[in-house]
Amino acid sequence: MPVLALASAALVVAFAIGEVQRELGDPGDTDYLPLVTAGTIVDSGSHCLYCYRTQQVTEDRLLGISTSVPPPNAFGDTPLAAVLMAPLAPLPLRTGLAVFDVLSLLMLAASALIVLRLLPGRLDWERRTLLVALGVGSLPALTAIAQWDSLMLLAALLAVLLLRGAQGDGVSDQRRAGPRALGAGLLLSLLLLKPQVVWLALPALLAARSWRVLIGFALGGAVNLASGLLLIGPGQTLQLVPFLSSTLLPYASVKVGLPALAAVAFGTDRAGVVAGLVLAAIAVAACWRWREQLRDRPVTAIGIGVAASIAFSPYVGIVDLGLLTLATVAWAQTSAAEPIAALLLVDIAWAVDFLAGGGHVHTLPVALFIFVLGAAWRLLRSRAGAWRPDLGTAHLGAPG
Repeated sequence: MPVLALASAALVVAFAIGEVQRELGDPGDTDYLPLVTAGTIVDSGSHCLYCYRTQQVTEDRLLGISTSVPPPNAFGDTPLAAVLMAPLAPLPLRTGLAVFDVLSLLMLAASALIVLRLLPGRLDWERRTLLVALGVGSLPALTAIAQWDSLMLLAALLAVLLLRGAQGDGVSDQRRAGPRALGAGLLLSLLLLKPQVVWLALPALLAARSWRVLIGFALGGAVNLASGLLLIGPGQTLQLVPFLSSTLLPYASVKVGLPALAAVAFGTDRAGVVAGLVLAAIAVAACWRWREQLRDRPVTAIGIGVAASIAFSPYVGIVDLGLLTLATVAWAQTSAAEPIAALLLVDIAWAVDFLAGGGHVHTLPVALFIFVLGAAWRLLRSRAGAWRPDLGTAHLGAPG
């Protein structure tokens, strides 16, 4: 176990350094390019954020080329993402990318420290190292450092920390519980930078009756929507849905969730969308079926909900797999070996699909499904442990 823990940590560090070098060597082949393209469009005062031609011309200018081909990796995030990227727009491409990568790595380091704080103290250093390396340092997620996932993971872990902090010396402090739950919801709303990774956490939180968390999330969502309306106007904001349909639909078969299997099996990406909707309906029904087990347990709801979102969405990529850490933190309160094995399975499945090539995933969706089932089975069966995942969050759902 010590050798495996040290090897995992070393591999994560080496992988991250290698990816940063790759990105700085070829900025045009990174996710930073569409992000800074959006920031540049906003910084220029244009409202045409979801216009193919505008994105194409802006990307060409950043790369110093001239093409007539639409961007292969178009910007399809919410307008708030463009606002966050605007400060980097005036910088040279590689300089801005370097700043973004450094910030991402710092946020990953902060996430690792929070996970270490949330893990039960009874775990030895080997298991704690493995959980951090396999979760925060997920190798598939590190295939793109210049992404929003480091920010989203940090925000979500801070939300979990706030919910845990509502417990003081063993007696729930109602004066702190309410504001902390609202703050947790606001932090969680940052995952709306990629709504597909959080959509099924909402019915889980409803089943948990975590009203204040949901209110905080709704407030954050309202800010997100308002920023879009003020920034680009209602017309371009409404254009986001058809823009995403045309840019993301053709890629459902190469994503990581179970819908990718349906897209491959039926030979059409639309089958992946239908499968995602069916799986979402099943997930909502499951939340209702096990609502008593979820009641007053927002941490469990967030962990299972985000993991299910990743496994059941037609449009989630491997860079989002680090968010499985949220379920891992709760799962590790009752068993460390199980989440370690589940995360190893996910990494092995990714490696198998990568080595197999061909562009269509086959093993990873199954591994993700096993992860979700394992986490849900363990968390919904156990409400006790050295640190119960939702210690101190009872009554957070009840206003007043």
